[in-house]
Amino acid sequence: MGDPARRPTLRRRLAALALGSACALGMAEGVVRLQLRTDLFAVRVPGSEVVMHPEAGGLTGIEGTSVQRITSLGLRGRERAPDDALSILCVGGSTTACEYLSDGETWPDLLGSELSETVGETVWVGNAGTSGQRAIDHVTTLGQLLDPLAPLDAVVVLAGINDASHVVLHRGTPPADPPPASGGQLARVFAVRPLEPALWPLSRTALAQALQRLRRARWDAAALEDPEGNAYATRRELRDRGPELELALNLEPAFERAYREHLEWCVNATRRRGATAVLVTQPTLWSTEDASALERCWFGWVDALPWDGPTGYVRL
Repeated sequence: MGDPARRPTLRRRLAALALGSACALGMAEGVVRLQLRTDLFAVRVPGSEVVMHPEAGGLTGIEGTSVQRITSLGLRGRERAPDDALSILCVGGSTTACEYLSDGETWPDLLGSELSETVGETVWVGNAGTSGQRAIDHVTTLGQLLDPLAPLDAVVVLAGINDASHVVLHRGTPPADPPPASGGQLARVFAVRPLEPALWPLSRTALAQALQRLRRARWDAAALEDPEGNAYATRRELRDRGPELELALNLEPAFERAYREHLEWCVNATRRRGATAVLVTQPTLWSTEDASALERCWFGWVDALPWDGPTGYVRL
C-alpha cells in the first residue's frame, strides 16, 4: 500500500498534466484553424501534388511521368486570374480527371488553350473531375461549387460511363441514390469540407481535419487510379479470366428517371446562374483496327467490384 499522504500530490500532478495537455491541444487547435481555410469545399486537397508513373503499367499511348498540381480551389488546371476572359468548370469521372496525364495534357487544359488562342485572351478552365463519379456526384459537386466559383461562363459535364457500369454491376436495378447534400455524400465527393466549430467528437476538430487532408493529399488522389496504372491490367486480366455473362438488362425506371433528373438539375442550376451548360458523351479518342481498343476502358463486372469477386463480366 502506498503512502496516503502522497495520493493528493499524485492526483494533483495528474490533474495538472491533463490540464496542460488540454491547453496544448486547444492552442494547437486554434493555430490549425487560423491556417486552414474553413469555408472551402474542394474535390482535391488545395496545394497538393500527385505524381503518377503510367509508363510502369504499360498504359497504351502514355509515356513518361505525369505530374498534377492542385490549385488553391482544389481543382486541376492553373490558378484563376481576375483578367480571365472566360471561366469554365468541367466535372466528370476518370475521363475528365485524366489522372495519368500531366498538367497541360488533359482535355480540359487543351480546351482552355484552344479557346484562349481563338478569343485572343486567357480562358480559365477548372477541372473538378474525379475517378468513379456518377451523375449523382456531379449534382453534389455543382451544388457546392457553382456559387463560390461564380461567375462562370460555362459548365461542361462529361457523364455516362460510370452510371452504365453501375447499372451492369447491379443487374439493372441499382439501389436508390443518397440525397446529394447528405453528410455521407459530401464526405465521399469532397476531399476538403468546411470546418465546424466543434471540439467533440475528435473527428470534427481542425486537428483531425488537417490530418485527414494530409492523408488524402498523399494517398486518396491515387486510390482508384494507382500511380503505376497496374490496376487496369489487373482488372482486364480478371475480366478475361472470369465467366462472360449475357444479361438482358431491364433498366429500372426509377434509376433511369433519377439519372435524367440529375443531369437536368446540373443544366438548370447552371443556367440559373447565367452560364451555359454543356453535356458531353464519352468521346472516341482514337480510330484503330484493334478490336480490343474499345474494351480498354470497359470492364463490365457484375454483382461485385473486381477485388471483391464478381460473378462474371459483361462485354461491350
